[in-house]
Amino acid sequence: QLDYDPERISYARLLEVFWANHPAGLPAWSRQYRNAVFVHDEEQARLARASAEALAKEKRIEVKTAIEPYTGFT
Repeated sequence: QLDYDPERISYARLLEVFWANHPAGLPAWSRQYRNAVFVHDEEQARLARASAEALAKEKRIEVKTAIEPYTGFT
């Protein structure tokens, strides 16, 4: 969970930083340790999907990172 001020940094920019700093093409070796972007609303989901598609096209990889609705952490 990341709290941010959208007046200082956009969600799209956060996604750019995320994609630049983790191996999006590697499959998860367990559900507990999978790579994921958890979204809070449809706009975040749209931006996350679009950025993942752009990364896949740019890097010519299949993005294995899950994009899922946030339901809480335990």
